[in-house]
Amino acid sequence: MPLRVTNTPIDEQALTVYEKVLGPIHTSTLDAIYNLGILCKDLGRLGDAEKMYQPALTRHEKALGTRHVSTLDTAYWLGSFYSGKAGLLILRRCISLLSKSTKKRGRTYSQFHS
Repeated sequence: MPLRVTNTPIDEQALTVYEKVLGPIHTSTLDAIYNLGILCKDLGRLGDAEKMYQPALTRHEKALGTRHVSTLDTAYWLGSFYSGKAGLLILRRCISLLSKSTKKRGRTYSQFHS
């Protein structure tokens, strides 16, 4: 399922090429989606950022697993994104994502950096 949110032809073309040539869960495709999410957030386009972060997290988990550093980074960014929004339900989601990301990151790093 192609993602479309940027309204910039070059971004859409690049993402289309990544998805068609490499596939939707290739690491380069995942990096492109993740980076576009950051770009949208920095530009203040929060709805577009959320549309990028959520599928990026799901695809990272599928492709790399829930304890991979890239998956944890994406979960962290999604959690920090939610922390900027109002509402108790969103705050709970944010705390959950940040907590899981931090715990898993600690376990992952401790395995390789003892």
